[in-house]
Amino acid sequence: MPSYGEVPQSLTIHILANSSKQFTYRLGQAAEMSPRALVQAPRYVPDRRDYEKLQRRTAYVVAATGYCRTGYMELDFRLNMQQQWLRGECKESASEADIKHFADQSRVSLDSLAE
Repeated sequence: MPSYGEVPQSLTIHILANSSKQFTYRLGQAAEMSPRALVQAPRYVPDRRDYEKLQRRTAYVVAATGYCRTGYMELDFRLNMQQQWLRGECKESASEADIKHFADQSRVSLDSLAE
């Protein structure tokens, strides 16, 4: 799985029947940690800077992958010790080229993205 620094990251996508392009960008993978590791993890409470960093990284990822060309609207987010994710919708509708390129994918590769 591609990482951002030491943190795994992923971008899941979905083009709806009305041509809306939705996505979820995730940083971290609490599911891969054992319950014992979660209990022993340092207690860190994310703050506004972490939220703003997640927003900036999401904007970069959806633009760099070509999924959102004109930005996105934030629909929901989660920011805590175990996980960080942001769910959004691209401002533009899916073009025919988008549908051809992304229609058969549920995840977009982030292997080639810079940190």
